[in-house]
Amino acid sequence: MIHHADVLDALRAMPDNSFHGSLTDPPYGLSFMGHQWDHGVPSAEVWREVLRVLRPGRPHQMAGASGDTLSLIPISGPAAGITTSGLDYPMQHGTLPFGATLGVSNVLTSATASVTLESGLLLAIHISHVQ
Repeated sequence: MIHHADVLDALRAMPDNSFHGSLTDPPYGLSFMGHQWDHGVPSAEVWREVLRVLRPGRPHQMAGASGDTLSLIPISGPAAGITTSGLDYPMQHGTLPFGATLGVSNVLTSATASVTLESGLLLAIHISHVQ
């Protein structure tokens, strides 16, 4: 389903725990050659609404290739109940405190990895190494 609306208005209209996942490509807060085409960054209110509509504890599949890098970084506090598979260093019901580097630079062992999160917020960064 695609919604064409202001993101905050669209999120506010959605019921709690109504989505399994959110794939986003928000602005990165950058400017280039004097242009601010990717300058604005979503507010904390937008991310609170994203968290409200997501269903906790559901596995998220990350598609890639064996050898790709996946980093899981806790945002704005601890991330708890993390279970991963398909990675060199799997985790079972683990916790990553804010500022932790334990989840950085893990490696996919197959074409997919699974990440489940019970509470908190994780930024997942997937780097493809396919040439």
